[in-house]
Amino acid sequence: MKKLFLYLILLFTSVNIYAQPGYLGKRLSLHLSGDFFPSFKNDGTLNTIGITFRGIKSTGGMLASYVSSENNIIELGFTQFKDWNAIYDYKIDDITGIDYIKQNCLVFNYKMFHKKAIPPIGAYLKLSIGITQNMFAKNIDFDNPETLYGIKIGAGFGKQRVFFNRIVFDYGLTSYLNILGIKQIITSNSFDLPIERVISHDYLNIHIGIGYLLF
Repeated sequence: MKKLFLYLILLFTSVNIYAQPGYLGKRLSLHLSGDFFPSFKNDGTLNTIGITFRGIKSTGGMLASYVSSENNIIELGFTQFKDWNAIYDYKIDDITGIDYIKQNCLVFNYKMFHKKAIPPIGAYLKLSIGITQNMFAKNIDFDNPETLYGIKIGAGFGKQRVFFNRIVFDYGLTSYLNILGIKQIITSNSFDLPIERVISHDYLNIHIGIGYLLF
């Protein structure tokens, strides 16, 4: 009876161990991701009662994630941030216009897991680099927008968990530095405030993602 009990314990343990998708299991997954961040600068928003200030914004995207070694994951993805900002003139105490903002980013992430972790499960440190296209316009359709290209560099940490051997849940914190180059292509200074907002909005990001392990 004791032998049977021990055998059942060993069988249950081994099934659970081999059911964990890791470096020796499923490597590739697709993710929907969202970053939520406080807006530090120039966050005026037009509504029915005038100008108000919103504190939290978000960026959405998709990522392909691959377990490249025993302790590392590489990711390639696309993210987009869209928003609009009311221009308020304190001299006349009125709103004089609206700036529309859109940022597209091709991003590469490198995740380094703890030696005792089994990717894609466990805590990690993350390094990121992205190529950004930043568009600013006076209309919601972005006709004839002013465009800035740049890069953003980030670092952060987080944790991943796997449910039902398929669903990956990812959460953590990331901080980015936005570097917008070629500012000379902006033909006027009318977009200085939204440019400052784009630069500042990635200082602190709360990252949440959900993915599906393919194979």
